[in-house]
Amino acid sequence: MLIICRAERDVNGDLVIMSRTMLEAEDTLIENTGDLDVEITHLRQMLAPSSTESEVNVSCMQALHTLSLRLQARFQRDAHIVDLEESIELGHQVESAAIYVDHPYLTWFHHCMVYSNPEHDKTFTGSGRVSNWTNTSATDRFASAVYCANSARTLGLYPLAIRAYKLALLLADRCTTIQFDVDLQRQFLARKDARRLASKAVACAIEAGDLEAAVEMAEQGRSRIWSVLRDNAYPLDHLIEVAPHLAQTFRETCVQLELLSAAPSDEDPFADVRPLQLRAALERWNANLVEIRRLDGFFDMLRPKCFETLRGAAQDGPIILLNIDDESRSDAIILRQFDEPVLVPLDTSALARILPRSAEAVASADTRVRLGSMVPVGSRGKSSLKAALQQLWSFVCKPVVERLIELGVPEQSRIWWYPPGMMASSPVHAAGPYVAGERNLLDIFMSSYTSSILALIKSRADMKNSYRGVKLLAFGQSDALPLVTSELHNLRGIFGDRATIYVNDDATRQQAIDQLSMSGEDGECTHFACHGSLSIHKPFESSFVMYDRNLTLQDIVRSTATLGVKHLAFLALCHSAASGDVSDAPDEFISLAAGVQASGFRSVIGTLWTMADADGPELAQNFYTHLMRRGAYEFDPKEAAVALHLTVKAMRDRKVPVERWSTFVHIGI
Repeated sequence: MLIICRAERDVNGDLVIMSRTMLEAEDTLIENTGDLDVEITHLRQMLAPSSTESEVNVSCMQALHTLSLRLQARFQRDAHIVDLEESIELGHQVESAAIYVDHPYLTWFHHCMVYSNPEHDKTFTGSGRVSNWTNTSATDRFASAVYCANSARTLGLYPLAIRAYKLALLLADRCTTIQFDVDLQRQFLARKDARRLASKAVACAIEAGDLEAAVEMAEQGRSRIWSVLRDNAYPLDHLIEVAPHLAQTFRETCVQLELLSAAPSDEDPFADVRPLQLRAALERWNANLVEIRRLDGFFDMLRPKCFETLRGAAQDGPIILLNIDDESRSDAIILRQFDEPVLVPLDTSALARILPRSAEAVASADTRVRLGSMVPVGSRGKSSLKAALQQLWSFVCKPVVERLIELGVPEQSRIWWYPPGMMASSPVHAAGPYVAGERNLLDIFMSSYTSSILALIKSRADMKNSYRGVKLLAFGQSDALPLVTSELHNLRGIFGDRATIYVNDDATRQQAIDQLSMSGEDGECTHFACHGSLSIHKPFESSFVMYDRNLTLQDIVRSTATLGVKHLAFLALCHSAASGDVSDAPDEFISLAAGVQASGFRSVIGTLWTMADADGPELAQNFYTHLMRRGAYEFDPKEAAVALHLTVKAMRDRKVPVERWSTFVHIGI
């Protein structure tokens, strides 16, 4: 059935493409059959003076396209083949004119052609064509690519759909690349067509049986904000050191692209030349990028990573990629270093029920811990954390664990969970049947999380750096948290003179920045014992509460850029690994802990909700004692996950309430 596309600008100036079937559109476009014939006649009269067979006036393209649509509508009504033939011919005339003048019309018109006739796929080359359209901004092309992908998936054209999804993800990267303001990047990623793009792309690849493409697109779509921090994605800070002139040129070109991508006003006197300016700027951008990629260490800048690269992240244990497309399907993909990825289908309808309940249970657990009471809050008892953990076990963990065991993954070995944003606050690591005689996940595998696959790869690559030992840098606020004094005292006893500790008025924002900026030959563990604040809509403003001013994630990113070896960050504060409201969460894992991992720390210890004040000193004591049991010079950062696992398991075995021990998570290698 024929599809009509209409393009217009939304309130943000972004091109929005809307489709309707011809039958649905007829009532809106034409009130009655007489009006249809009258309108066709009127359009012919209007176009007669300005369009000939040899030349199409650019100003008449919209009218020609409208006439093409009306002729299609009349063909649907009367079945006169001459109307259809003329409609097609007019469409080709308009497309030729758009190509000739490089008009923005081309971007969305071509998508009308693709989906008016699925056979048009034979001439549509996805990334080979749309990515080279320089007549419109990256955001316009992104909107077109998303529409293309979703429509192709609906029609069952999976090869086309996968190409279009990959293109959309690539264009999303470009849209965020030209935005230097992180808030603007976040605004783009919060768009409806961008927020869950990765989950839809992954689901499409799974439907097509292409699990490798699913893994590639999941990684590309879930690491946009944090990729700004990683050298392998957007290393302008390092580029300035290597090639300052090239870095400056690239930055200026990005600014030009950002300005040219803004929606022009109706009174813009340069509207006609804007497409040419945009094309020229994009050509300069591409040329600069080619030069940058020739430099050592920059060959893969702004390039998606292939499956062969990503699978290397599973060298120490399988990675379980969880994906939820609430409109179609949910799955887990088990990623292993040398074997093919394995699909574990999950129950989408069940997850739609249990994830909101899990979020409610986490909120209730947070309240109970803050009140110092393990008595269930509320009269209905719907927020039982244990019940949520049982549901997570039944519908997520159990099918995955059973498959891992079938694949021969040894029990008590390590596994990594790679959840989407909507699951980032779900305590998957603590899931279990919680029935006498049956084992929970904690008894079978040691669980870690990661905010991206590339973060694991980079952390392991950095381990090749040499270091002489490990030291501790700690910041605490005992005025706000009285037991912090005892906690830091324990750390002093473990690290001795290798510990540098700042408390209360010594633990200022500037002191933290100065200390984090110091580069040395020793590896470093950084311990924060204070309050924290997560800003999911402005993640780089998430912060740690210092004595005078908050230390933001952006401060840490800038400070740690020169730090030699970043082993571990222990975030002994509430909600440090939480991701906020999951109802409209993006695909990306947004939390303080995830941001700290992305800034370069190999391992991060965080909490999903409030930690009990009384647990801080003992947990830190047991954790660091295990970690340092072989001394500062035999320190192994990979032991952080083991140390936390054993410490938390000991808390559980001592009958500490589940609300207290299950809040702690490990992120990283």
